[in-house]
Amino acid sequence: MHTEVKDGEQNALEMLVGFLDWLDSLERHPMMEVVSLYEKPQNIKSCITEPLAPMDQAAATKATNLGASSTLSQDVARRQHLRPIWKRTTRKRGGNRK
Repeated sequence: MHTEVKDGEQNALEMLVGFLDWLDSLERHPMMEVVSLYEKPQNIKSCITEPLAPMDQAAATKATNLGASSTLSQDVARRQHLRPIWKRTTRKRGGNRK
């Protein structure tokens, strides 16, 4: 059993040495090249989204204003509907007071 563990340890060390040798053989790339490749799509994205932001904000404001206008129209319609009832009830109250 002891020899099997030693053989497994030796095998693992040989695999680790092979892996580290492979890492050493890889060609190194400068970080600036990687950063440049990352920044290019980011710049393109910002060129697209920056002009759209004010349009999105204007659309949201317009939607809010339309919602407020609709609510106001509903309130006016409700008041006009209730106006005859209000007039009748205030006449009755005024008549009882005299």
